[in-house]
Amino acid sequence: MTTIARLTLAASVLVLLSGTARAERTALLSVGQANRAAATYTEQVKRCYFRHALIEPSASGHVRIDLDVRSSGAVGRVRVVAPGLARRHFERCIVTNALTWRFPASREPTEVRMPFRFHVPVRISSTTGAQRPPSRP
Repeated sequence: MTTIARLTLAASVLVLLSGTARAERTALLSVGQANRAAATYTEQVKRCYFRHALIEPSASGHVRIDLDVRSSGAVGRVRVVAPGLARRHFERCIVTNALTWRFPASREPTEVRMPFRFHVPVRISSTTGAQRPPSRP
C-alpha cells in the first residue's frame, strides 16, 4: 500500500497547459478540502459524545479522530484517541459513523486528523420530563 502522507504537508496543485490554468486532481487532499468535508460530520461526532455523556456524566476532554482516507474519498480506517474517556461505546459510535463518511477523491491516500474538545459544564440527565419552575405563593 502506498505510504500515507500527512495532511498538513498537502498542497493544491495548479497545472498550466497551453496558457490556460486547469485544476489537476491533487495527490493529497488539501487542508481546505478536508476541513469542508469534515465539517459536515461534526454533528455526528457531537451526537456520539452526548450519548456517551448520558452514561458517563464526567466524560470530558480531548478527542482526536484519525482517518485514513482512500484515494476514492472513502474512509478506510478510523482510530479514536480519547484519553480520559471510558470509550468503548463512544469509540464504536464514532467508528461506525466515520466509515460512512466521504471526502473528495485524490490520487493518493491521505491521513486526516479531526481534533475535538468536549466539556459539559452542566449535568446531563437522561430524564425526558422538563423541570417546572417553582410556583408562586
